[in-house]
Amino acid sequence: MADSQKRRETKVVRIVDAEPGIIISEAGPGMLVELVAVSDTMSYEMTIVADGRVVASGTFDWYQSISPYSEWIDAFENNGSFILRVSDVSFSTSLIVHFRPVVSALSTPVRLKEVVAKIDKW
Repeated sequence: MADSQKRRETKVVRIVDAEPGIIISEAGPGMLVELVAVSDTMSYEMTIVADGRVVASGTFDWYQSISPYSEWIDAFENNGSFILRVSDVSFSTSLIVHFRPVVSALSTPVRLKEVVAKIDKW
């Protein structure tokens, strides 16, 4: 089958109340078309690793600081929720997305209220 005729499979991942750790792990070639993470707090760090290389890693503040200049990263606050959107990350062998709390004085555990991802695999 020619490259232009590869069979594409779309996978949608939805996680509610995501705990820290690996939230997405995919093997094989594909594309993270879009990932949206919604949280009540900015006190976390998100890392995206494609093919063993860190594509993006930083706190919500970091993502928000580069968001106005990026076509593939959006980070903003909306009605008390903090939204991080990452799109168009291709991978040949693997994709891993994980998050962890940023050390703070928060007494409640840091979780993501919701994570939705669209992944094309081929």
